[in-house]
Amino acid sequence: MKYPRKLSSGANNTVIVLSDTEVAKLYLQDTRSDIGSEAEKMKYANGVNGLVVRFVRLDYDENLQAEMLVMERIRPIDYRAYEVEIRELRLDVFEDELRALHQAGFVHRDLKRPLI
Repeated sequence: MKYPRKLSSGANNTVIVLSDTEVAKLYLQDTRSDIGSEAEKMKYANGVNGLVVRFVRLDYDENLQAEMLVMERIRPIDYRAYEVEIRELRLDVFEDELRALHQAGFVHRDLKRPLI
């Protein structure tokens, strides 16, 4: 299916733009337990620090016939626009925040170290 304002898609879900500040991950089958579980994990991580994208709400789109996990819209930062020292500082902060998430019991399975 072709989705309006599609940002990305993976094996199980598609992410679309809702507005300038929000995106939605679409759940098309009977995935209430999956979407609820992911929402709870996001809310938990959001309570630890700001490393995980902010959960906004669960919603339903009648036109797409899809459950939606709505989250804040973030835009990539071109790391090459910053000096190496600033990138290293940001990586240190990232590692500290990731460590805090892990110590709080939250683990993410798809992290890739940026090239500096």
